[in-house]
Amino acid sequence: MPGEVVRRGVHGTSQERAKQIIDGGFNLGGGRRGKGVYFWSEGPNADRLARDWFRQACEAGNYRTETNPQAAIVRASITVDVTEFMDCKDPEIAAMLERASMSYAGRRVNNSDMSGFYEAFYLAYERKSHRKIKLIQTDVSPPGPSKDWYPVPLLGHPSCYVVRDRECIAIL
Repeated sequence: MPGEVVRRGVHGTSQERAKQIIDGGFNLGGGRRGKGVYFWSEGPNADRLARDWFRQACEAGNYRTETNPQAAIVRASITVDVTEFMDCKDPEIAAMLERASMSYAGRRVNNSDMSGFYEAFYLAYERKSHRKIKLIQTDVSPPGPSKDWYPVPLLGHPSCYVVRDRECIAIL
């Protein structure tokens, strides 16, 4: 349908949480690119990136309440109106991000700083443009275990989607 942006992606989680997602939908969480549900862009490396993200999250203790966390992948289609989509690789958006980031020049930036920066950027963009952004396409560093095999020098950082409105997500 014209005027829509449709993307497909994969989300790495535990089998226990995958069942919860299928039954009740996603919960918006946090991440380096702000609040939302994160998906790896569908492609030949997506499943492996999702599993590696899960491994990294397990090592960080994110699944410590589960007795035997096993990896699961949730596939989804994300659909938004074209006015609700932001592509951070778009030259105009990339330039805006670069200008906004200059206040961080020379500072040591942690994950919380990154999340706050992006969240503030999205909210300012929404106020200025009078548009609600529900889907963001961006690049992120591969999860720790992927750094041994993902060819960043050749491909750059992998693409992911940050979904800021869970109603846009259709589980496949």
